[in-house]
Amino acid sequence: MSEWQGAILTAQLERLPDAMALRQRNAARLTEGLADVPGLAPVKVDARVTSHAWHLYQIRYDPARFGGRGRDEFLKALQAEGIPCSGGYVPLTYQAAIQNTLRARFGEESLANLAEVPRAEHAGGHTVWLTQTMLLGEEADIDQIAEACRKIQRAWGE
Repeated sequence: MSEWQGAILTAQLERLPDAMALRQRNAARLTEGLADVPGLAPVKVDARVTSHAWHLYQIRYDPARFGGRGRDEFLKALQAEGIPCSGGYVPLTYQAAIQNTLRARFGEESLANLAEVPRAEHAGGHTVWLTQTMLLGEEADIDQIAEACRKIQRAWGE
């Protein structure tokens, strides 16, 4: 790291506690705002966590509560409402690095066992991600996210 990069980082680190506090407040507000949206469940934070960075805000999506429409269709609708979002990472078992390592160490037949990860498969296809920058906005920005989700749910229904 150069001296210039170090100076920038030092200045940013001074702002970190305030940014973390804002993300914490906005994550709580968003969780409260989504409480009345059937089919969306923010991923719970373990009670033992004392400080959460909120680099991601993850929501479990239930297509059955949205007229059977898949998560990717929901992501497109949310983006059309002006809410940046993504489906996140694919399950690790799909990553070439994992597959290549297994193949090299245990042979081609070891890849057959990768299909037996139903929870990873389900999470990979039913999770919505909002990045930490979304949680740095004003309360009205957070309310807009929840309202966009309610709007889509009302349109697609159960």
